[in-house]
Parts: sequence; structure tokens; C-alpha cells
Amino acid sequence: MERRKILLGESDFRNMIQHKGYYVDKTLFIKEVVDNGCGSALYASAALW
Repeated sequence: MERRKILLGESDFRNMIQHKGYYVDKTLFIKEVVDNGCGSALYASAALW
């Protein structure tokens, strides 16, 4: 069984599928933060140079 990769910073869905990467949908997480508020949050993303 081939393992899938976590492709950090990838935004092209077709490329993710071709390279057998994962897609993580964070829609419900964003809704939870908006609905419930948050005392503090860290939002990190890959650096784009």
C-alpha cells in the first residue's frame, strides 16, 4: 500500500491528486472559531518566497 503525502502550501487540487497528496478541508474549523470565538489563535502557513 502506497502512503499518501501531506503537500504543504499546495493550492492546486489537480496537482494534489496527481501527486497522491491529502486535501484537508478546514471549513468546519473556521466556522467553530467564528461561532465560539477564541482567546488566542496561531495561524501558520508555509513561507512563500
